[in-house]
Amino acid sequence: MKVKLVFILGAIAAAGMVMAQGAGPKTGGRQGGPGGPGMQRRMMSPEDRLKMMSKFLGLTPAQEKKIKPILEDSMKKSKAIREDKKMPEDKKREAMKKLRDANNKKIEAILTPEQKKKMEDMRKRGPGGPGGRGPGGPGGAPPKAGGKGKG
Repeated sequence: MKVKLVFILGAIAAAGMVMAQGAGPKTGGRQGGPGGPGMQRRMMSPEDRLKMMSKFLGLTPAQEKKIKPILEDSMKKSKAIREDKKMPEDKKREAMKKLRDANNKKIEAILTPEQKKKMEDMRKRGPGGPGGRGPGGPGGAPPKAGGKGKG
C-alpha cells in the first residue's frame, strides 16, 4: 500500500512540474532571439530598422527621410494584422507577406542599383546573416521533414 501511495504522489509531483513549465512555442516557431530561448522576440522599431538598413546599405540622409515613413506605416499595419483576433492565422501570414512585399517594392524604388543588390544579398542570407540565429540555427525553426540535412 505504501509503495502504491509513494508511486501516485511521485506521479502527481512529476505532472505538476511538467505543467509548471508552461506551453512552449508551437512546433516550428521561434524560440530564440534577444534574451535567449523562450523569450518573446521583440520587433525592431522603425528607427532601429532604419539604422540597420542605413548601416548595411549606406543610405543617404535623403533616402532615410523617404524610407522612415514606409517603415512606420508598415509597423502600424503589421501590428493591426497581428492583433486582429477575428483573422485566421493563415490569413494573417498571407496579409503580412503582402505587406512585406509591397514595402520592399517601395523601399527598392528609393535605392540605387548597388543598394538593391546588397538588400537582395541580405535577404538571401536570411535573418541574422551567415551563421546567425535564423531558421535552422540556434533557436530557429527545425528543418522541414524530407528536406536535405547535413550528413
